[in-house]
Amino acid sequence: MIMFETYGNLDLEKESCIFTPCGHIFTLSTMDGIMDMPKHYETDPISGKIVGLKTTSEPFSSDELKVCPICRSSLRNVARYGRIVRRALLDESTKKLIAWSNRTHAELSDRLAINQEEILTSTRACFTQVKHLTLHGSLIEQLATVKKLEISKRYRKIFKSRNAIQSFADKLRKDEQPYQRVRDMVETLRRSKAGADKLVEFQFASSELQLREHSQAISLLIRCDLIIYSDYVAVHKGHGAGRADGGVSVETSAQRTQCDQLIADAQYSLSVRQEAEGQLFWAKFAAMECGSFDVTLEGVSEVGYLRNQMINAEASQRLRDAETVCKRFDGRDRDPTKGLMVEILDARRTLNEGLSTSEMRMVVIAMAKEFSGTGHWYRCANGHPFTVVRASEDNITDQRRAYRPPMISSANLVNL
Repeated sequence: MIMFETYGNLDLEKESCIFTPCGHIFTLSTMDGIMDMPKHYETDPISGKIVGLKTTSEPFSSDELKVCPICRSSLRNVARYGRIVRRALLDESTKKLIAWSNRTHAELSDRLAINQEEILTSTRACFTQVKHLTLHGSLIEQLATVKKLEISKRYRKIFKSRNAIQSFADKLRKDEQPYQRVRDMVETLRRSKAGADKLVEFQFASSELQLREHSQAISLLIRCDLIIYSDYVAVHKGHGAGRADGGVSVETSAQRTQCDQLIADAQYSLSVRQEAEGQLFWAKFAAMECGSFDVTLEGVSEVGYLRNQMINAEASQRLRDAETVCKRFDGRDRDPTKGLMVEILDARRTLNEGLSTSEMRMVVIAMAKEFSGTGHWYRCANGHPFTVVRASEDNITDQRRAYRPPMISSANLVNL
């Protein structure tokens, strides 16, 4: 039946039909209406015929994946509607990536806070005293230096967390995102002889890539490194909970370069929290390096002293830059930089570890938002996708009994 008429009663000269792979029959006008064709194609206002392709479409604009109205079978193999269905599938994949990213980030944030608390409260016998330790070179070389020492046992758990965070960040790289992976596959076919003349270039807006999630993961990775190096320096300078009472020489240009990259990526994706964190972390690493500089040592040149002063001055400027970002949201109900002002003030005051473990965990809990990936999807003014989940109070109570969400969801409504 089509429009409550049998197929035999239709005049196919006037009304064409669509035969779906599942065996159902619909008039062309009915199916075009169901698929919302004018939303995806340019149509002639008089005849209603398709005259062109709309090159731009709003991400996450489809509330549901279009299927057969009768049996809900897939329509991706119907050539007329394949583009619409495949676009919706890509959107669904991206939504799942965002939901998974926020859940995983919350779990890793909570895990890192626990690791930090264990390190700061642990008391062990004195480590074998080393006269002088140096942390120079690339990120990999410096991590290897920490792992080789006897003190590395102190960081066994947090190194496991770091490996998990690194793996998490790798899965959120641009090359691993749904739209980019499809584009790469299309480009591979286009460059081959078989597909050179058959396939057009697959283009999409940069807003389709969820770069904020990757910046969020990198920020967590840098925070993890900061915890390790801060404690490492404190222990060997005789200020930690397992004192080795030795000298440490630290050179953090590799870490500061990583912070600069985080800041650039955050500014590009309009991720204000990650931008402020990048400035804050830069200042903390600089403070660590300046704190290990000993002007009384023999062989310290005037150039070295001036370089140390310049790094110190820039660290102060970075803290002011981070503070400027945070103050943009003073008095607002939703503050994406929540908790960072405490770290900034503490870094300026003590130039040590910044946010205490208890404060860090309070931020994690305060910012915890359920991000299940269900509900209607929206995009904020900066283009970041989020959901609003509507649920009854009974359902919320049941969910809280069954599951304790540890979300640090600066990626939900707060990171606009």
